[in-house]
Amino acid sequence: MFSFLLYIGDCFFSLFEIYYFLKFCRFIFSFVIFNVSHCFMDYWAKAVMDYEL
Repeated sequence: MFSFLLYIGDCFFSLFEIYYFLKFCRFIFSFVIFNVSHCFMDYWAKAVMDYEL
């Protein structure tokens, strides 16, 4: 019975780890996308300004 509880606890813990790992990945991914889009927008704005001038 005790080993069964340990097994359930282990599964629950790994699900918890996966959840936080995915949250962490999503944070990193959104951070990278935000920075890349920011750089691209700056570049695009400069190009448009140069074109208009």
